[in-house]
Amino acid sequence: MVGELFTDEHLAQMVSHPLFSLGVDAYSGSAEGPLARTVTSPLAYCGHVHYLTHHVREKKTLSLEEAIRKMTSMPAKRFGLRGRGALRVGSFADVALLDLERLDDVSTFERPVAYRRHRRAPWAGPHPLLEPFRRLGY
Repeated sequence: MVGELFTDEHLAQMVSHPLFSLGVDAYSGSAEGPLARTVTSPLAYCGHVHYLTHHVREKKTLSLEEAIRKMTSMPAKRFGLRGRGALRVGSFADVALLDLERLDDVSTFERPVAYRRHRRAPWAGPHPLLEPFRRLGY
């Protein structure tokens, strides 16, 4: 008999557990050229977006605030990254602006090399990293 390792109910229990940090253990390459063939998991391109679209917006397993905490300050604290993970005076601030209602998880196992849609440009400290989807190279 073959079954599912992770059911929706099991995943909901895991991600809502107070000690569960929302992370992705994957790397992304390039969406174009030969490096596009090196990554075969959608987690590399939309892992965190999936947490937000599925567990926050659709299933309401987590609040947006709790999901963001589990992706930012919780892992920063666990790995001892001082001055990271929270917006505080004197800390480093890497910020991504998003519209949860328009956020779209487009990467699938059939088509893993697909970046999310409808996210605003991210910032690292005082520097924008992208001008609408063009890397600036800071």
